[in-house]
Amino acid sequence: MEIGLQLYSIKDETKQDMLDALRRVGEIGYKGVEFAGYMDISAKEMKNTLSGNGLRSIGTHIGLQRITDALDEEIEYNLEIGSKYIILPYANYETKDEVLGICEALNQASNKAKKHGLIVGYHNHNHEFKKFDGKYIYDILIENTCDDVVFEFDVYWAAVADVDPIDYIKTRRKIELIHIKELSDYTTKKNADVGSGVLDFPSIIAAAKAGGAKEFIVEQEKTDGDVWDSITNGVNYLNSILP
Repeated sequence: MEIGLQLYSIKDETKQDMLDALRRVGEIGYKGVEFAGYMDISAKEMKNTLSGNGLRSIGTHIGLQRITDALDEEIEYNLEIGSKYIILPYANYETKDEVLGICEALNQASNKAKKHGLIVGYHNHNHEFKKFDGKYIYDILIENTCDDVVFEFDVYWAAVADVDPIDYIKTRRKIELIHIKELSDYTTKKNADVGSGVLDFPSIIAAAKAGGAKEFIVEQEKTDGDVWDSITNGVNYLNSILP
C-alpha cells in the first residue's frame, strides 16, 4: 500500500517553494501527493518534478467554481501530471435542495471527466453528518450521484461528528479514497499526528480495503509542532502497521 500526502498539510511550505517541498515529501517516504493548488507551476514542470522525486499525482482538490467553470483547464493540467482524481473538497448546505444541486454539479463534471479517464469525487467535513429528512447529507450525496462519482472519506471529520469511521466505511459504497487524519481525543477533538490519538487506523484501513478503497492519503491540518515532523511521523507510523 502506497501512502500519499495531501499537500494542504504543508500549504505554507508549498507557497514558499512548491518544487522543493515536493522534493522533501519524496525524501520523507511518501509515494503520492494530492494537490490543493499548483502555485503557478506549469504542468510539464510539475510532472518532471514529481517523477524526479519518486512521486505520482493521485489527484487534486478544486473548488466548486473550478468544477463548474474551469473543468476543461483542470482536466488538461491533471492529465499532463498523471492524476486520476479531481475532488471537490467542500460545499456548504442550508437545504436539501442545495445538496441535490451539488449532486448535479458532480454528475455533470463526472460525465465530462470520465471521457478523459479522470474520476470526479467529493471530500467530506463534519457538517455532511447533519441530516435532512432524517438522512445524513453524506448519504444523500452518495445516493444522488452517478456511479462514476466517488467519495474521499475523511475519518477525522467523521469522528468529530461522532460518527464511527469504521462502521460508516463498512456500510456505505463508493468510498474510494481515505483521508488518514488523526483525532487527539473525543473531548477536545483536535487534529493530532497520525498514530498519536484515538482512531483505530489498522481497523480503518482494513475496512476501507475490504470496501474497495484504492488510495490512502495523510492530511495534517494542524499541528502543535513542526509540520515536517508531523507528516514524517504519519508516514512512519503507517508503514509500521502495514503488513
